[in-house]
Amino acid sequence: MRAPLPHNADQGHRSSDTYFPAGLVVSRTVFCRLGSSFFGLRATIITIFLLLILRYRCPETMRSKNVHALGRLLGLDRLPEVKTLRRKIHQLAALDPAGEFMKKMAKARAEEAPQKPSVVLIDGHVQAYWGTRKVAQTWAPRCGRVVKGVTENWVHLPGGQPLLAVDSPFNEGLSKMLPQIIKEACRALGQRSITAVFDRGGFKALLFEEMIQAGHKFLTYRKGGDAIDESCFERRLTMIGDREYEYAPYQRQIELTVHIATAPKTPGGRAGNRNTGRVITLREIRILRPDKGQTAILTNIGPEGTAECLAAILFDRIGSQENSFKYMRSDFGLDECWTYGQEAVAATADHPNPNYQALAKTLRGLQTERNKTLKQLGAAVKKDGKKALGPQSAKMDATLDAIEEKIATVQAQMQQTPAREKPASAGFVQPESAARSLINTMRMVAWEVETRLVGMLAEDYSRIDDEGRKLIAAALSTRGTLRLEPGQLVIQLAPQ
Repeated sequence: MRAPLPHNADQGHRSSDTYFPAGLVVSRTVFCRLGSSFFGLRATIITIFLLLILRYRCPETMRSKNVHALGRLLGLDRLPEVKTLRRKIHQLAALDPAGEFMKKMAKARAEEAPQKPSVVLIDGHVQAYWGTRKVAQTWAPRCGRVVKGVTENWVHLPGGQPLLAVDSPFNEGLSKMLPQIIKEACRALGQRSITAVFDRGGFKALLFEEMIQAGHKFLTYRKGGDAIDESCFERRLTMIGDREYEYAPYQRQIELTVHIATAPKTPGGRAGNRNTGRVITLREIRILRPDKGQTAILTNIGPEGTAECLAAILFDRIGSQENSFKYMRSDFGLDECWTYGQEAVAATADHPNPNYQALAKTLRGLQTERNKTLKQLGAAVKKDGKKALGPQSAKMDATLDAIEEKIATVQAQMQQTPAREKPASAGFVQPESAARSLINTMRMVAWEVETRLVGMLAEDYSRIDDEGRKLIAAALSTRGTLRLEPGQLVIQLAPQ
């Protein structure tokens, strides 16, 4: 393999920008420098990138590798120690608490795209936490259960290229986070409006209304709705993406009522919904699947987008974005923690106090037990009279007195326990957001560099779609030699 050398390669470390992967020079504008040290900014950034591109899922993996041989790739004696690398990550995170590195890298990535992108894929990813600290819980679809962790909302370009990630401060749902995500995506793409593609987690009529007013387009699945009679579908072979359907899509206009959240009626209760009286008109596309089930798609895109094209875009989100998550989990350690620091949760919205909820549950149980005992006592008195019951009546009276005493105790505890609480004041923490943002940015860089390497082999390898990334991963981890020739760098790999 022969690669041309940079035009100023003879200048060594004085112009090391040209040795950075595409766009990594942005790090110099964000972090400036780390001060005088053997492992400075350049060495730290390239070390993180090198570990990721070589499939080292976390810093601990370095302990079982030849750190001296890997260090030569950096032009240094060895890779840093694990504790040194973690300390450098903490220093970089402290210099970029707002995640400007990720935002500037996303903007640079969008500017390098051959065509100005306007469609983004949005989905949430739960990074599970297995420590002992008090971390918020959320439902993880991949695990199929509730876990402690933090939710990251990832934005991808069509094809699966990661663009940026936005944290949910206290695991807020996608419908609450979408306005902020769209704002960050517009800023990165340099556009005033975009087309957002997301799943049912973002289904909310009030959100759709706000997006329409802001000039954004969206494409998502519909929640609820009755099935349409099969006779409404035209029997005609139709291609949607790379799949063939027996029936053509059915389209119609529907109206959704806009509701807004209201305050809980009882302390610690759930918020309700109030009908605003407003409605929005959307375009619904129904797909009749081979199993006779129906997939309902909602959009505000007009007739300029055909039903087949819009359905293909939405269905491709699973094939590109979901597969991107799966690949990054297995190869780039998306769920691995690179640092073990925690910080207070930044969310300001209050939430139901779990201690109050537990007391309320206990109170409901006691009240149910009291009512059951009263019902039994009333039935016995009605049948035989209270005097005829004798000891049985005295036993039930004692049971009722004990239950009433417990109910009074629980009610007193509930009066002293706040029904709702702030996450920070309740002691909730989360893994360091700035450090996670830095590592996620480097994961995106590793994905982008690997994608470009795969593209370079497209003309010479027939199975590039199936095995391209595996081939690059194998080549990068294969022994070989580096040789300088006039104007080029020759890389010779050992036989595979």
